[in-house]
Amino acid sequence: MNVPGHGVEVVWTGGRHIGHVCEAVERHQLIERGWTVQRILDRLSAFRVESRITEPEPGELRDALDWFFWLVQRAIGKTDRAPQMQAAIEAAERAAEAAARRAAADELRARLDEQQDEIQAAIAAMHEQFPRRPKVRRPYV
Repeated sequence: MNVPGHGVEVVWTGGRHIGHVCEAVERHQLIERGWTVQRILDRLSAFRVESRITEPEPGELRDALDWFFWLVQRAIGKTDRAPQMQAAIEAAERAAEAAARRAAADELRARLDEQQDEIQAAIAAMHEQFPRRPKVRRPYV
């Protein structure tokens, strides 16, 4: 279907008002989950190939927008994030974990530095109490 005055093919909206499309995108929270139009279309194409879903004939389809979002729900789901957003979230989690490990290591080093005098005193006391025995070297025969 061509939109009058625009010359743009709007097949997947079924000629529905753009507001209906926006409401459906908002209802599925696609933008908040990092999905762009191209990512959605790529995912839908891959899903249709994997699932062997063919496009219905125009006469068979009562509501193209409903069919489109039916595909979205199956291909993307209700909670799936866009791959780039998921990767960014995982990278941020790894960075936070690494920062926590560094902070724990820094804290341990600081505690050891604070206790360095006590540690050295304990080592010195052990050396006094248990002196090292000289190594006996045996002549080679």
